[in-house]
Amino acid sequence: MALFRSKQAPRLAPELDDVPLGRVLKGLGSGRGPGPQDLAVAQVERLLRDTGDDWDRRCHRVRVLAETAPFLARGWRLRRPRDPDALLLHAWSELPTDPRAAMATFRLAADARPGDPTPWVGSLAALRALARPSPELTPVWREIRARDPWHREAHLQVLAYLSPEEQGSQAALREFVDEVVIALPH
Repeated sequence: MALFRSKQAPRLAPELDDVPLGRVLKGLGSGRGPGPQDLAVAQVERLLRDTGDDWDRRCHRVRVLAETAPFLARGWRLRRPRDPDALLLHAWSELPTDPRAAMATFRLAADARPGDPTPWVGSLAALRALARPSPELTPVWREIRARDPWHREAHLQVLAYLSPEEQGSQAALREFVDEVVIALPH
């Protein structure tokens, strides 16, 4: 019967299969105020530190946390203005509303932790949001590739940028995919 059918598509939890991220997200609901916020910052800090060099997971965690708890990102950065993780989380939380400010903060985060590609991926997202021409993306793409040549989010950002809906075309999209496929490891 049509009455009992749902028209909504199933929703994915933002943490996907990341159980530790899911636990932290559940705890963030009560993270307002100085005491609870300090506890939330400690949990987020531990979560990000525990990702180590798993750059894809780190980027996913930062993006989800920034979307879920922008209040935490601002508070953490105010308390620790030079902390690379605080800078990174704050930059991702700024991205939707102020991509130019996010770019500057991503640069600070990249300087604070030079081996991490995540601030560069964020810079790529900011350049996309600002609809900047492709020559401005090229040096950022090189920085990402130097740190993690197969970073998933970075590839998704470039695919979106090269799509006909944004700054590219079907031909540019196909050319990029062909280049990636040729270079893929076995």
